[in-house]
Amino acid sequence: MARLISPSTITPPALGGCHAVLHGPTAKRLIVGAQRGERPDGSWPDDFVGQLAQAFDNLLTVIQAAQMAPEDIVRLDVAMLAPGVPADIIERLRADRLGRFHCAMTCVSVSGLGDIRCLVHVSAEAVKQA
Repeated sequence: MARLISPSTITPPALGGCHAVLHGPTAKRLIVGAQRGERPDGSWPDDFVGQLAQAFDNLLTVIQAAQMAPEDIVRLDVAMLAPGVPADIIERLRADRLGRFHCAMTCVSVSGLGDIRCLVHVSAEAVKQA
C-alpha cells in the first residue's frame, strides 16, 4: 500500500498533489515530487542559489518525514531557469544541505517551472530496505 507524504512544516505541494509517495513490501521506495525554493512561510529567496538551498532543505524535510535519510537517495533531478550555472555550485549546495553521497543525478535548464517566482526545483527518488 502506498503512503502519501506531505509534511506540514513546508508549503503544500503545487497543483494539489503530494510531496512524495512511499511504497514497497521489502524495500521502501520514496518518489519525491518537485520541491521548489519556497520557504515554509510562503516567501521566496530572490536568487537561484537561495532557492536551490531552500529546495534542498525542503527535499530533506520530505525525506525525513518518510523516515529516510539523504544517503537513501538514489536519483536526484534539478530543473532550473538559470542556464549556465556551474555544476560546482549545485554540487556544493547539495553537499552542504544533504551531505556527500553518490546517486544518479540530472541537471536540466528549462524555459518555465509553473510559477514565475520559481527559479529551480528538485525531485528525487530514495530506496531503503524495509
